[in-house]
Amino acid sequence: MHINNLQVEPSATVSGVSMNMGVLPIIFKPQKNSWIGEFTIPQCIHDKMTWSIDIKVHDTTYSSEFTVTK
Repeated sequence: MHINNLQVEPSATVSGVSMNMGVLPIIFKPQKNSWIGEFTIPQCIHDKMTWSIDIKVHDTTYSSEFTVTK
């Protein structure tokens, strides 16, 4: 994940929507004029799984869903 603003220090988590896979933190590191966030999705027995990402910047949380396909 890439956020183009060093002025905001983001925090974020990823969690399973279609299955309970726990809440996974995203680790952000500053890089030049942006933040780079890294996370790993655990392997699932299903071919397709939907995840939710929650990104918190200051007091606002932005949410979105994405699907991972084998």
